[in-house]
Amino acid sequence: MANYNMTKKDLFNAKNASLNIKDYIGETLTVTGCATSEDEGKPIGYIVADGIGVFGVTSATLIEGIEDLCSFFDDDTATVDIIVKANESKGGKTFYTMQIV
Repeated sequence: MANYNMTKKDLFNAKNASLNIKDYIGETLTVTGCATSEDEGKPIGYIVADGIGVFGVTSATLIEGIEDLCSFFDDDTATVDIIVKANESKGGKTFYTMQIV
């Protein structure tokens, strides 16, 4: 499990009232916290976006990105700007990627 700047209370609220990342595709999000966890044995990721709220994601690609993103923060880095993009596989399935801007 990765975690940066999210308390147990933040994680509780994220599990119960998180936003849908699909509504913010292509928008710059200023991340102030992030975490990965499990819900009933399935991996889940959380991103806290300044001024917006907490997003919960189940995309394996985004969860891997969140694990890396959490390690990106340090004493000098309090926020990181990202953009989430949606792409389509050759099989017609939508998948999501994250880019630091």
